[in-house]
Formats: sequence, structure tokens, C-alpha cells
Amino acid sequence: MKYKILSIILVASGLILKSCTGMDEVYKEFLKPEIPYVGAPDSIKVLPGKDRLALRFELKDPSTTNILIYWNNRNDSTRANVNMVKPIEIVEVEIKNLLENAYSFDLIAHDSKGNSSIIKSVVGKVYGSKYATSLLDTPVKGAYINDKNTDLVDVSWGTPDETALGMDIIYTNESGDEIELYASAWNSQSGQAVKVTQLENHKSGTNLMYRTLFLPDPLAIDTFYTEFSSVRVKGVAVEHNRSAWTAEGLNDGNRPPSNMLDGKYGSSGETVWHMIKTPASYPKNAIIDMKQVNTISGFYLMQRWNLDGAVNLIELKISMNGETWKTLGEFNMASIRDKQYIELPEDVECQYFEIIVKSDHKGGGSTAIAELGTFRR
Repeated sequence: MKYKILSIILVASGLILKSCTGMDEVYKEFLKPEIPYVGAPDSIKVLPGKDRLALRFELKDPSTTNILIYWNNRNDSTRANVNMVKPIEIVEVEIKNLLENAYSFDLIAHDSKGNSSIIKSVVGKVYGSKYATSLLDTPVKGAYINDKNTDLVDVSWGTPDETALGMDIIYTNESGDEIELYASAWNSQSGQAVKVTQLENHKSGTNLMYRTLFLPDPLAIDTFYTEFSSVRVKGVAVEHNRSAWTAEGLNDGNRPPSNMLDGKYGSSGETVWHMIKTPASYPKNAIIDMKQVNTISGFYLMQRWNLDGAVNLIELKISMNGETWKTLGEFNMASIRDKQYIELPEDVECQYFEIIVKSDHKGGGSTAIAELGTFRR
């Protein structure tokens, strides 16, 4: 009896040992040594350019010796060697001769033993001739000899594209030298678009040239340019004689539209065209007959001295016969005492012009204009 029990125990023990050996074989393939990974590139930024771009990133693993970069579905690649000296190395890799397109890049770090990092991917864009030909210059409203200082030329700008940096200007000075000037498109303090750039010592009778500079992305490594355009510099504003002019429109008692033509302006003795907004509000209009056809480069307007209810939005129209009218556009006037000039992009000819007042700065019960006229440059 004792012999049988012992035999059973020995057999069971053998089965257990055999079973354990089988389990080891099953899990043996999962008990491999840990694979060492290299630290991956971090804080990856794409710096787009013209037919090229650059990738900028951080490396923190001291064992890193090189970076492998793939793109174009891994059909193209480049390798950059790295010398890790600092705890954090900032690396920039330039990739040239790229077509104008969007790209996806895979970045893999390696060490000297052939170990690699996990893949880090980033998307970037390359700009080229297609983008360059789509760019439009910052519009020039006009270039005029300054009315108060004839040694200066005022270049008046329209609204620039949000990616415009500024404008390169070339002009000739009184000595016959070619002057190159860069004018920023944006005010560095307010962030608003620059409206006027002044040129000093411009030679009378010569044009200026300008082009616009663009940065397609804040991180771009290349600046794009438009072609140079020529701009005619116009002379000093010469106001037309208003002595024979007449004006018709809303007559508010003794303050009719003709008061805008009498030259009486200032803190005392001023006359104005006064417009009451009741019972009807805006628009308020007046038509001026110049009694002859004049060539007009623009208009000027002066608010009444105390600026009470100064006009804001106005529209101007012109006519040869007082019946058929052409609008010149709407213009916002500032609430200031200075004479305000409305420069037209091109000279026009007319005998009649109409001013239509559409709003004021106060929003009260009335508005007024002290002086209104035209000029030619």
C-alpha cells in the first residue's frame, strides 16, 4: 500500500515538472530584453520658404547622433548629423528643391548604436511662383507734393494685405541721386496700417517706383516681392476759384449751402451750411454749380469750428449737365478743424457736384459744414 502511494506522488510530480517546462516554452518568446529607444524630436516647427523649407526642433537625449527625415510618402529623405553639447539642442534642417505644395514629414532620431526614436510627424507648406504671381501691391491712393512743405512728397497708401510687410520705394532726389527707402506697411505701436509715407528732397517732375514685400507665414524664411510699379507724383493742390459758384439744397433759415462757399471760417464770423435732422434724418444733400467745366483732382472740406455735430460719412457725385450723375464714392471725414483733402485716384471733369451727408460724429439733432471746395494738382 505504501509503495502505491509513493508511486502516485512521483508520477504527479513528474507531470507538474513537465507542465511547468511547457509553460516556459509558451511564454519564452515574450520574455525578450527591453528595446532601448532614443528620445524623439520635440517642439517641431515648419519654416516655409520659396521652393524650400526648414524644420526646427529640440533634441534632449544626449545619445542622439543623427536625425532621419522622410517625405513624399518616404520616397525622399535626408539625414542630418547632430552634436549634442547642451542639455537641449535646437536643430534646424533645411530641405531645398521642393515643388510648391503641402508636405508631410516623418522625423526619427538615432544614436550611434542604431537605436531609433518613435516617429514624429509634421505638415508644412512650400511656396513658389504660383503664390508670387497671386500677390497684389499695397494700393497707392496718390503721391502728392506736400501743400505746407513743398520739399516733401506724401505717398498715400490704401489698405495693405495682412501678409504684407512693407514697400520698397525708389525715387530721385534734387541732386539726381537714386534714393531707396523701405516703408513699413504697419505702425509698430498701434498695429494699424500706415496711411502716409513722406519722401524728402524729391526731384520735381520725376516719378517714383515701388513694390510690396510679403511674408506668407510669420515663420517664413523667404520674403516675396511684387514687380516694381511707377507712380506719378502730382503737384501742390491749387484750389478752384469759388466766387461765381452757386449752391442749392436744404435751407435751414439763414444758414444755406451757399455758406460753404464764402470763405468765412474760424472762431468768429464763421458761416456754415446747417442741417437739422428733424423731421427727416439723413441723407442731406446740396448741389454746387461751378458755372464752368473744371478738371478736378479732389475735394476739400472743413468742419465748423466748434466741431459740434461734425459730419462723418459723405458721398460725392459729379455731373456735366446737372441731370446725369456719376458717384465718386463714400468718404469718412474726421472730427477735426484742419482742412481735409479727398484725393481722387484720377482727375475728373465736371460742372456740377453733389455732396450727400449720411451721418455725423455726434448723433444729435443737427450737423454742419463750414467750407467745401475743389482743387487740381
